[in-house]
Amino acid sequence: NCFVLFCMALCFLWNVGNTEGWGLRVAPGISKFGFALRLDQRWNMFAPRVFKDDGWFVMEGINPEKKRIDINRDGAPVDFSKPDNVLNLIKDDRWRKYQENFVTPENLFMQNYYCKFLIKNWNLQNPARLIDTLNLVYMKEFTPPPGQAPEVKKELLCKCWK
Repeated sequence: NCFVLFCMALCFLWNVGNTEGWGLRVAPGISKFGFALRLDQRWNMFAPRVFKDDGWFVMEGINPEKKRIDINRDGAPVDFSKPDNVLNLIKDDRWRKYQENFVTPENLFMQNYYCKFLIKNWNLQNPARLIDTLNLVYMKEFTPPPGQAPEVKKELLCKCWK
């Protein structure tokens, strides 16, 4: 019982210590114990700042005849409006996380590689609908204060060729 109570107190202290303004910290010797048992706590996924923006991708493929299609929507005509369910456009949670990180300034180097990958992958899977150019467009939607309409900003992240 004492051990469980100690672990609970350590988790509580760790949580309070990660909150701004309290000034409490777990002592270095005890924190090693906490890390060993994986009792360390971080809430930066939720606080102190949550994302104020979100968005969706429009992957505008252009074929040799200059016809524009959205390869993210299985070759449908390009449509920049928000889909009913943005998550339906993402294969799985790993790709969601990749795309989330993809738009951050420290990962700009990945954009051209991803763009070329998308062209190659599309052309392999769709030999009758080849594209030679791709515009990776991010429709950034800012979360407004309650009662206001969201603002959407169109950002061309990358343009690449076959």
